[in-house]
Amino acid sequence: DTTAPTVSFVTSSAINGTYGLGETIPIRVYFNETVKVDNSTGNPTLQLETGSTDRYANYSMVSCVCNYIDFIYIVQPGDDTSDLDYKSINSLATNGGRIHDPAGNDAILTLGTPGFNSQSLGFNKAIIIQTEAPTIVSTYPQNGATDFPYAQKISITFSEAMDSSSLTSTSFYLKDSSNNTISGSITYSTDNKTYYFKPTSNLLSNTVYTATVTTGATDDRSNPLKATNSWTFTTFNLSGTDPLYSYQWHLNNTGQKTFSEYAGIAGEDMNMLTTVSEGYTGKGIKVAVLDSGLEIAHEDLSANIISGGSWDFVGGDTDPTPTSTGSDHGTKVAGIIAARDRNGIGVRGVAPRVQLKGFNILKNQNVTNYLKALGASSSSPNSSDIDIFNLSIGFGSNYDTQMDSSIESQLLNGVTNLRNGKGSIYVKSSGNMFEEWPASTNCTPSFNAVLTCQNTNMDPWNTLPYLIVTGAVKATGDISNYTSAGSSLWISAPGGQFARKGSPFILPNGNYWICTGDYLT
Repeated sequence: DTTAPTVSFVTSSAINGTYGLGETIPIRVYFNETVKVDNSTGNPTLQLETGSTDRYANYSMVSCVCNYIDFIYIVQPGDDTSDLDYKSINSLATNGGRIHDPAGNDAILTLGTPGFNSQSLGFNKAIIIQTEAPTIVSTYPQNGATDFPYAQKISITFSEAMDSSSLTSTSFYLKDSSNNTISGSITYSTDNKTYYFKPTSNLLSNTVYTATVTTGATDDRSNPLKATNSWTFTTFNLSGTDPLYSYQWHLNNTGQKTFSEYAGIAGEDMNMLTTVSEGYTGKGIKVAVLDSGLEIAHEDLSANIISGGSWDFVGGDTDPTPTSTGSDHGTKVAGIIAARDRNGIGVRGVAPRVQLKGFNILKNQNVTNYLKALGASSSSPNSSDIDIFNLSIGFGSNYDTQMDSSIESQLLNGVTNLRNGKGSIYVKSSGNMFEEWPASTNCTPSFNAVLTCQNTNMDPWNTLPYLIVTGAVKATGDISNYTSAGSSLWISAPGGQFARKGSPFILPNGNYWICTGDYLT
């Protein structure tokens, strides 16, 4: 026998996949016949293509007369390849030793072309080496952020999947400005890239916090985070700088009197503390106020007004500001909805970052104008992009009245097709006829029986399923003395009380007028 053995192919018993720092990958070189390694004067090596530094797989057999030779490759820092293979056809070397067959013929060590040849490791296996340190893609909130909702989770997104067991209270934590560690729990997304820290209790209002992720966080291949990262943020200032906020019992009822003879009952409010703490401000939502007008230059509303979006149904222009110097119902309602928060003036709206349009439909009511104001128009005005319509309208009637079919059809179209097919929302006041009626009607019997003088169902709008018909309650949680009642009511909301026997709203209207009675829709 004078024929030299040759290499048949190279493979690995490691499963296909990604390997990281410190992991061991066995590599086996097969020959076309039995060979023996004489390593008394040197150990064979197999040079690998592993990125900027090419590593060597080291001979790992004790003694064997067989048709293969085994090597071991241990992943080192900086190694990186999308398909592990040897470097070249000359990567197998004896280093002073011998590889020969039983007849003493030295083996020919030439390998197949890396990658494309069926003999190559890269062809036979799909092994990825990745030791690049994971980095941070984004954080929530961002560094330096303000107004962070203090009941929300903070989060961090990494450049790759992380080892969930490495993200612990020692590698991902939150501290306050006094360096106290905030207790909480850590969860993560299904792809293991985004991790969330949820404080056990709500964070404090208007407080600076620092979140930190250390190099103790590793990816799923045990590669540590490239560098420790910290970022700070400030939570939402609940008390803020709205000077009349403390009087707004509908947002936070502490039992204040708010210029009334009697106090309200603490907790009889809209539970806005929870809403605010969760970060809901109405940002990105468009609201149309269908009412008597809207003072679009009002100092506490102008920041939320959509420029050119309102419509004056009297003058045919984009400014529905009332010409009267007195108070305006539509402006007051707009203030309840969307007075800008924490701007150092006035009050705070329920949704202080919504975008507003005002349609003074009450000044020129007809079917054509109602259709334009309810979403059927794309210009002069554009009402088709409205998310929520607020309707301060009502009809006093003591006989059955049919709803206009074209308006009814538009309301159906609105809740079906507007808002990109999700349907817009129509919110309407139930009316103001609980205790009084036009002069021709005697409300004494209903008043004595503590019943509504006009049933809400006598207003044909209220009978439609497309509107959220809303009644009013006062600061004690009882029905307001003016709000019409009936089976068409969907909800009741804080509305205040006429006279001085209930806690009133504070509503913006030019100068801040203390309202002793109104309703909220």
